[in-house]
Amino acid sequence: MKGIRYILAILAIGILGLGGCEYTYPFEEEPNNSPTDATFVRNQIVKGQIHISTDMDYWKINLGTVTRSSEVKLTHLSEDLKIMAFGYDINDNQITLDGSNNYLNSDNDGTENELILISNDDVVTLFVCVEASDRRGLPGTYWLEHNIY
Repeated sequence: MKGIRYILAILAIGILGLGGCEYTYPFEEEPNNSPTDATFVRNQIVKGQIHISTDMDYWKINLGTVTRSSEVKLTHLSEDLKIMAFGYDINDNQITLDGSNNYLNSDNDGTENELILISNDDVVTLFVCVEASDRRGLPGTYWLEHNIY
């Protein structure tokens, strides 16, 4: 009888392990096709999908007032996508991120990771836009990750 209980316990643990106990990252919330409808990023990593070639996914990240620098990156790309970031100050005014442009972008060829580094202490809120690359214009899935340093 002890042997049967032991085997049942092992089987139960195995079934739980196969049944999806791994952590899954949250997905975007549609509609999020404009900054006013941006999905708020609550976790360090979120998942998204460009559904059609003209789809744009906007994300809102609150960095806080003590941020020295931060980064946003796209990983696990299933298709050629690009990323843009817009920064806002404590008064909700859009600010210049690199000395001349109001936004930063990354558009590497293919499914290579996209990365944007932000080193402006005045950025309190960051809006990130993900869309299909101009090279291929195809929909695809991705993970968006942000880190604050």
